[in-house]
Amino acid sequence: MKKIIYSRNISIPDEEFVKNILEIDKSVYPSNMQGTMCSVLGRYHANKDEYILLTNDADEIVGYLCCFPVKESFYNEIIKSNHAFDDNITSDKIVEYTRGQPHYLFLISIAVKPDSRDGAAKMLAQAFENFIKDKRKNGYNIIQAVSYAMTNKGAAFLEKSSFSFKKNCGRACLYVRNFDDNDVYVFFSMTGNLPKPIPTCQISKELEMLSKEMDKTGEYECAGGIYSVIKRESIGTHTIGICPDIYSDSEDNFVTYIAADILLVTHIHSPFVLIILLFRDVCFDITMLLDNLSTEQLRIRHENGEEFLLDYFSRKYNCRTTGAAKTLLCTAQKPQDEILSIFGGEFYNSSTLAGSAITDKDGNERTYKIRPEVFQQECDENIALYNWYDCYASERAIIYVLPSRRGSSFIDSLQYETAMVYIIELLMFRSGAIKNANKQVVTCLSGTQTLTLKNIEELYNSLGKTLELWEKQSFKYAAVQKLYNNIAKRFELDTEEKDFYRKLEQVEHVVELRRSQKNEKDSAAINKILISLAGTQVVLIVTQIILALIEIIELPVWMWSVLLTLCILVMGGIPLFIIMRGKRKKHE
Repeated sequence: MKKIIYSRNISIPDEEFVKNILEIDKSVYPSNMQGTMCSVLGRYHANKDEYILLTNDADEIVGYLCCFPVKESFYNEIIKSNHAFDDNITSDKIVEYTRGQPHYLFLISIAVKPDSRDGAAKMLAQAFENFIKDKRKNGYNIIQAVSYAMTNKGAAFLEKSSFSFKKNCGRACLYVRNFDDNDVYVFFSMTGNLPKPIPTCQISKELEMLSKEMDKTGEYECAGGIYSVIKRESIGTHTIGICPDIYSDSEDNFVTYIAADILLVTHIHSPFVLIILLFRDVCFDITMLLDNLSTEQLRIRHENGEEFLLDYFSRKYNCRTTGAAKTLLCTAQKPQDEILSIFGGEFYNSSTLAGSAITDKDGNERTYKIRPEVFQQECDENIALYNWYDCYASERAIIYVLPSRRGSSFIDSLQYETAMVYIIELLMFRSGAIKNANKQVVTCLSGTQTLTLKNIEELYNSLGKTLELWEKQSFKYAAVQKLYNNIAKRFELDTEEKDFYRKLEQVEHVVELRRSQKNEKDSAAINKILISLAGTQVVLIVTQIILALIEIIELPVWMWSVLLTLCILVMGGIPLFIIMRGKRKKHE
């Protein structure tokens, strides 16, 4: 069974260890790309914490990932240079890890013996993530990492490890990855009847702080008391799986697992539920997350195994989605390639919107790399400025640039992030209410049963329970309200609301038609009754006249009886004839 070890923990003599590394290189790289004993040993002496090692059942080293911190001046030289650095990196360019200092990593190589490659890439990638997390957790401030891809497989590995293509450097492609302390919130708008009570669980200090700060923000910022009808409950910290490339058939395709705190937010007057996932201090590529959200590929681990996230909430919490998920990225600085970071996931796999793609030296089209000028106007139109941040909003993602976030802990930055989270929370509730109302109206219009006044009354009663969620003026202060309005435009809620009212008018038109038809039927019935009563009155008058004539004219009794009967039949038959004739004409 393969396992991961770190070079800082091995007891092998330096030269013997380097010989093992060179043997692996020989089995993987051509001779012009292999390191030498002198260069590899020199770098190893400069920093012995540079290898993540893969061993087999016999504890033999069969693969490795090598990365080390370099001087910032040399790192900047790598970024600016148009040629690739590799084995020509000397030991004087390498530094030791120092707590509290910024670090810039160079990932120089990844190699695994051909007979040990099954699952190796996944193990090394996950070990690299754990290595970075461990360093950051222990006070080593890792800012960025850089690497070169010489082959398509190397490029695929870097992309799956959240590196972004920077430029071509001769026969190599330069990739860069940022390690800013970003907080990512994912919002799912759902409806359902949550089980009561929701099982209690232990929650993180950060999640507890978030809940309290959200309540304070609602009370301070919101108008109309909407904050008082929103309830939050935590279901703890869970492990979420993100697949870097769901379209890839590569055998090295793997799922990255990241911890996320989860909040259930409910509206007490309706079945609407908002599920919020909080990924703290992460540095993965947001386009990777957006892609998983659009295809509903996010996974969750639980006590009985693993399943898709939405299936889990449907099964355990009786929830179903009402619209697309939204993502909020709280970052310390503007992305290096703003357009790619914001809109890359939005227009991924869309040749019409993406325009021309970048083609690498081998003629392979990289559809993930979008030329910035294509979306420059789009970005300019969707920027909202506020005193302490920049906010870029697209239909699916909001990028929230918070300069004070840099180097701060999650709790230190929480009061700034919470206002934005609260805005998205209210927008998601409003979006869910409008989408659900649209669905109800469509159900009414397409139903097989006759639409009645009772149906529309039930529809209005249902809408009345969510009316407070439709409120557009949700905040006391103009600046926050303006930001809310700008982001709402990207959610296209006004368009959906107009569509709802258009459909509602159709429902009311159908109901008025039904009412008109009912009134016509009622009028016809009344007319028939009046005609019958009129006929009866005539018969009574004629009968009285005949009885008076009997007293005056002497005729046999039988003759008067026949005459009276004929009069009654004729007078009573006239109304009946009129009614029947009306029915016949209506039928014709």
